[in-house]
Amino acid sequence: MTIPRYDVLKRDSRGVLWIEAVDDLESARLRIQELSSESYGEYLVFDQNIGQTVDKCAMVPDTRSE
Repeated sequence: MTIPRYDVLKRDSRGVLWIEAVDDLESARLRIQELSSESYGEYLVFDQNIGQTVDKCAMVPDTRSE
């Protein structure tokens, strides 16, 4: 059994929340796209092997007035 390499995280005004771990980068990227379309916040992909964020996606509320 292998340990998943990538962590999917959500960053918002309260801090950073771990969402899940996935095995490959493509799955992680698809997951943050999916999550950002459902809920506001910044979603990150963290690579456990190198100890860095390797991708991110953000959804912010539309504050423009019509």
